[in-house]
Amino acid sequence: MEKLENNCAPPNATATGLLRLPFEIRLQIYQHCIPQKRVISVSSPQFYIKWPCERSNHTVDLENTRISSDDGSNSEDDTLSSEGDVVNLEDCTLDFACRYWNRNKNTNTIFLLSKQISEEALDVLYGYNIFKLYLQGEGEYYVKKNFAEANRQRMRHLILIAGPSGSSCTPGKIPDDALWCSLLPQLTALRIVAEQPLEVRYSYIAPTLHYYIAPMPQQYVDCWIDWLRPFLQCFGQHLAIQTIVEIDVDGRPEIAALVKECLPPGYREIRCRPVGDFIFKRGWFSRATGYWDDEIALLIHAMLRVTGVQINCKLSSWLQTTDSTEKEVYMLRAL
Repeated sequence: MEKLENNCAPPNATATGLLRLPFEIRLQIYQHCIPQKRVISVSSPQFYIKWPCERSNHTVDLENTRISSDDGSNSEDDTLSSEGDVVNLEDCTLDFACRYWNRNKNTNTIFLLSKQISEEALDVLYGYNIFKLYLQGEGEYYVKKNFAEANRQRMRHLILIAGPSGSSCTPGKIPDDALWCSLLPQLTALRIVAEQPLEVRYSYIAPTLHYYIAPMPQQYVDCWIDWLRPFLQCFGQHLAIQTIVEIDVDGRPEIAALVKECLPPGYREIRCRPVGDFIFKRGWFSRATGYWDDEIALLIHAMLRVTGVQINCKLSSWLQTTDSTEKEVYMLRAL
């Protein structure tokens, strides 16, 4: 990273403690102390950590530290590729295991040692993690609210998700040009996951529930494309030529054509793991794997609460043990 490389000066003879070490050694220390290779949600200012020796989840709150209201995180493992500082997301996992932060220690002390050490450590925190932002809803608001301008400019890896939901997905919304102008030019890598509006339809042919993806009416797709186009045009204006741009549109030709229209040449169409797989319900997150079974159970619980039906122990046990297809049939019949 450019900023880190600029710090590779000989150690100051008058400096004491950590600053007397060569920068390369300090960098290794920062990398050992600071969570990295994580996908950080800009809307949530905390690291979620599941300690392997305990059953409960713990939250490391970053709001009361010097990296304070500038951080939000949601951990997913990644590895750095051999190509410099480009993050390889293909080896991500969705568990919350993290060996970097020990809740029994003051994990933020490194940011309090001195101004220079704080600056160098912040470069590692923001430069070696991946930041995830939803374009629909209040994505732009959260990145401005939770990240100071200086820390936004430290970011090097960004995932942008353009989903089909949210009242903000209407034509005429103007991207925050000043925000993207400060955020995009220094990026090493940008990934865009664009989820075109689709409709899931069900048919019940006893004893099996079948589902299939059907196209939405064209006016809805056109409306969504008109909402997304200004964002992609803005990105095309501010991206640096050296930034690696990767796109996941799940093979949808309308979105692929829009990307080609708005972004400069040189981007790659990829399968984004695990974020894209989760959004498009592919691979480990496909319906066939049973990953969404608990979601169906929760929907049934919510539906029963709305209709005033009491959830007894027998029904609760059925929800926990029955496969997803039978639960979906139950939902359809109840509706």
